Amino acid sequence: MKKSSIGHVGISNDSIIHNHNGQQIKLHRIIALMDFRDIKKGQIGGYIQRIENIQDLAWVGEEAKLFGDAIISGVCQVKGQSEVYDNATISGESEISGSCKIFNNTKISGDFWIDGNVSISGDVNLRGLGRIMGNVEISNQFTSIGRLIISGYDSTIRINKKCIRGNGIYYSND
Repeated sequence: MKKSSIGHVGISNDSIIHNHNGQQIKLHRIIALMDFRDIKKGQIGGYIQRIENIQDLAWVGEEAKLFGDAIISGVCQVKGQSEVYDNATISGESEISGSCKIFNNTKISGDFWIDGNVSISGDVNLRGLGRIMGNVEISNQFTSIGRLIISGYDSTIRINKKCIRGNGIYYSND
């Protein structure tokens, strides 16, 4: 294992070259340095560009990728084939899984469960409690403060430039 580490996570010797929009980015697989939550010491995780991408007791699992200036913190998890990059930040108790892409200046805080083929980009700000699942695209300056449910399993839902305070529910119904 390389010496780069923060309390709970270190960078292993395993690395890949990730092709992102024609740019070659070296990503390093992480390894748990201690038991925390459901993660066991020695468990192999996903890929990060640098140790500064991950803070607190956050975790990148499976084949997920975290790169650029993106940061995950709190006890959130990024799993599956998901990618978090650019200046995106995810904090709190959120879980990102499936094949999600969270990027640009997206900010997610609180307790969000995001799964499926979800793309969140632009200056999106999600705060509070939410479930986003299926085929969903959220972009531009969308802001949600409070509770949010978006289900795009029947067809793709596209949301941009709206603000929700309180409870917002979107379902595809094709």
